[in-house]
Amino acid sequence: MGVELPQLTMNKIVLERLNQHIIDSESIGLEEALDQALKDYSPREIINTCLLQAMRTVGELYGSREIPLPSVIESAETKKTALAYLETHMDKQEAEDITQGKCLIATVEGDLHDLGKNLVDIILSSNGYKVINLGINQPIDNILKAYEEHQPDCIAMSGLLIKTMAVMKENLEIFNQKGITVPVILGGAALTPKFVEKDCKNTYKGQVVYGKNAFVDWHFMDKLMAAKAEDNWDDLKGFLDEETSPPPPLTLEEMGQMPFAEANQYKLYMNDSFVYTEESLAKESSAKKSVVIDTKRSHVVTLDVERPTPPFWGTQVLKDGDISIEDIFPY
Repeated sequence: MGVELPQLTMNKIVLERLNQHIIDSESIGLEEALDQALKDYSPREIINTCLLQAMRTVGELYGSREIPLPSVIESAETKKTALAYLETHMDKQEAEDITQGKCLIATVEGDLHDLGKNLVDIILSSNGYKVINLGINQPIDNILKAYEEHQPDCIAMSGLLIKTMAVMKENLEIFNQKGITVPVILGGAALTPKFVEKDCKNTYKGQVVYGKNAFVDWHFMDKLMAAKAEDNWDDLKGFLDEETSPPPPLTLEEMGQMPFAEANQYKLYMNDSFVYTEESLAKESSAKKSVVIDTKRSHVVTLDVERPTPPFWGTQVLKDGDISIEDIFPY
């Protein structure tokens, strides 16, 4: 006769099984696991306590390079499947209530790349956000029309080509003219932190975020919606519970402790405008002092070495018979 496990333990096992389905991107048996979980939990509880945590685990695994990007996409697709199944067990209002927020995304006009944008779509939608994905090569009129229709909490624009950087700035200027102030995420291989954090922020009246990757976008949306729920967000000022003044620039010593690529990117972003304290200046000055080198000879090296004498000085011309082939053949 088997030992009957306590109900609490059984519930935990069911949730861990469901959690592993998402992490392993295993869709076989997913509905069965969901049905088992629905016996003791509401759809909202399953989403909040299991599915969201599973995707966070996937994000951490990807961040630590333990899993590749395709595995992240597969896990996100598995979670979307789970969400779709759970929505069949909820009424329309309840399904809308679990939506974290809305994000409008598009690749700007003149650019046909959509891989990064679609990854943002997958990550956000699998984490409870409603994503309005307009697609590639989207003129500003389409973005404005979608904004008026859906009233998103955030707009995300993507661009891979250098020429799209100018398009993004033009779009931001038009947002200003139309009175749009929601936060804007800018991402894509063509962009740099300096361009987004300086040029674009100086252009747009609202807040501009550098979307380094899909997980940065997701974390920003989580932080944004939490702040809006607690009235800690202002479209013009940003997060109200954070200091408005930027952190002081890093010193050369602090940059020296960063990976080279990251330090170089930071230097470009700050445009060499570093602030030095007396302490950091003293340390840097000390580091620049000449290093004293010990020129003493090692006791292992002896000085009384017999100098070899060459057999002759200058050049000589060998004639036939001066040296035989047998003498040089071994060499």
